[in-house]
Amino acid sequence: MRRHTGPWAGRALGAGAAATALVAALVAGPFAGVAAAVGIDPSTTTLVSAPSGSSQVGQMVTYTATVASSPSGGPVPTGTVDFLDGATNVCPGVPLVSGVATCQQTYTSPATHSITANYVPDIATTYIPSSSGVSQTVNATMSSTSVVSDVNPSPMGATVTYTATVTPSSAPTPTGTVAFSDNGAPICSQTLLLNGSAQASCAVPYGAGTAGSHSVIATFTSGDANYTNSTSGSFSQTVSVATSSTGLSATPSGTTIAGEVTAYQATVSGSFGTPAGNVTFFDGTTVICPAAPVDINGQISCNQTYPTTAGSPHQIKAVYNGDPTTYSGSTSPTIPEAIAAGTPTGAVVAGAPQSAIVGRPFVTPITVTVTNQFGAAMSNVTVTFSGPPQTGPSATFGNSGVAHTSPSGVATAPSPVANGFAGGYTVTATVAGGTPATF
Repeated sequence: MRRHTGPWAGRALGAGAAATALVAALVAGPFAGVAAAVGIDPSTTTLVSAPSGSSQVGQMVTYTATVASSPSGGPVPTGTVDFLDGATNVCPGVPLVSGVATCQQTYTSPATHSITANYVPDIATTYIPSSSGVSQTVNATMSSTSVVSDVNPSPMGATVTYTATVTPSSAPTPTGTVAFSDNGAPICSQTLLLNGSAQASCAVPYGAGTAGSHSVIATFTSGDANYTNSTSGSFSQTVSVATSSTGLSATPSGTTIAGEVTAYQATVSGSFGTPAGNVTFFDGTTVICPAAPVDINGQISCNQTYPTTAGSPHQIKAVYNGDPTTYSGSTSPTIPEAIAAGTPTGAVVAGAPQSAIVGRPFVTPITVTVTNQFGAAMSNVTVTFSGPPQTGPSATFGNSGVAHTSPSGVATAPSPVANGFAGGYTVTATVAGGTPATF
């Protein structure tokens, strides 16, 4: 066993300052000229990461090593720190500044990393090396997907391009596919690869029957382990209905005769095929034919018979209520339809044979009804009542037997009085242009 001699022989050496003195004496003695000091003061190294414990691909992680004396209160250690990821020195020889050294790393793929910080004292310190370690788990980056369109709202017949963007788009750039759906149904027929800007586009033409609100969703499926899958929120696309046009015609056109059937026909048209929906016919503000569907040609008819000329001319229009999936509503131009009285066809006796006392008025009025060629009552038509010659049984009439029909087409013989001869006879009602009636 070798024993120390010299000034330290027989002395008990303690830690701290005494140990430092011993090292100094040894360096001045048998280790004179040795380049490195022999550290004898304990140090502690503390390593932390930010974010702590876990991070995402593409996110920068900062490792911070803090070296201090042990126990605390001693001089601030100097030297460098080596940062190792497993056995790989990822940040070699980082100088301590006020006892702190840092190392920053950005990871491009998911993994768990075992990081060690090794303190390497320099020649001017009396501290011995120390180390510390942490485990850092790098997870796939949480992706986010959004979708927008190039025009909203869009007109019927237009092609709308939807663009999905996956974020973050920084390195590593996301790879994978995007599937688009519209109201739950797939569109673009297939999933689309992301381009180099982490985007994918889908062009959709909207034709007949597609008007309304469309809920478009983009679903991203990651092509590698660096990013998670994600689904966008619902993007609301509005496709506007197309413009319709409604035409109106009348047969007879312009003028019809009272009692005659007038056929109004509405025709609805548009640029995306034959419209569907209902048409209502109006005379001014009054409905004359309630809402009813157009046929396969977009047409519908409304027949009207005007019993008199009252209200002439009639203002007719057709209103199309639209088709919510294709066409907007439209209103035809208003067309006037005049009502003419027509031509009398004769007089029809109203009443029954009767008896009158000689020289006295008839007990029951004598009336006739005048109609035109369509059987409609004619108003303000002149009717002349007459009996046989006064040389035998007959009757006399006031106003020379002239009367005019009422709005309902009825004319009443004016003041008929039996003459002074007893016996049977016939009263005749004559209408210009019509067939006489006898009573």
